Amino acid sequence: MSTDTEVKLDLRNAFISMLFALVITTCASEGYKGFISPILSGTFKIEMFAILSHLILCVVVVTTSWIGWTGTFSRPDRPEIDGVFCRAHFLLFIDLLILGLYFSLIMSIDTISNISAKPELVVLASIFFFYFIWDISFSKEEEGIKNRLVNAKYTALFLVVLVFAFLHIDLTVLNQWYFVILADTLLLLVVVLFRAFVEPAIDQAESQMPEAIDR
Repeated sequence: MSTDTEVKLDLRNAFISMLFALVITTCASEGYKGFISPILSGTFKIEMFAILSHLILCVVVVTTSWIGWTGTFSRPDRPEIDGVFCRAHFLLFIDLLILGLYFSLIMSIDTISNISAKPELVVLASIFFFYFIWDISFSKEEEGIKNRLVNAKYTALFLVVLVFAFLHIDLTVLNQWYFVILADTLLLLVVVLFRAFVEPAIDQAESQMPEAIDR
């Protein structure tokens, strides 16, 4: 890989890393405003546990995504920057969309007067949709495509689960604080299981893939 390409990749990674930092900072800010500040001012209500569950979901989604994204740095089939309209820039665009959805997930954190599980369900389903697009677009090499499809099938499976849940859920209970906690717990379980299935599948695929030649 040429020095010029390495510099471009470093700049791209630094840009995305700063956005990740901004996302988690926003999460901390919204958490203080929606959960910590009311407690300090003596206005705690039991409904605030729904706010806490949403915050925990946001933190887990963002941190596991950061870990997964940084794990792609050493992949031998990682696309190189080759002009404006290239696979690497398309993936950058998808990264930005996903990060935008992380912001949406955080900014939709519940308040005492507006508690609902619907926003996180819709946003998380959208996140998994773009995870799937990212997975199938990562590599142009035949072996790399096969390996990414191993990941994509799990992404598609969990996306179907989220869509199925949204289509069959009783919308009349979405605004109950106890249901929000239950829904956030189940969504958290979905995210954790997704990472538990995906990471070993990627490691196994990488071990079967020939090393890339450094140019």
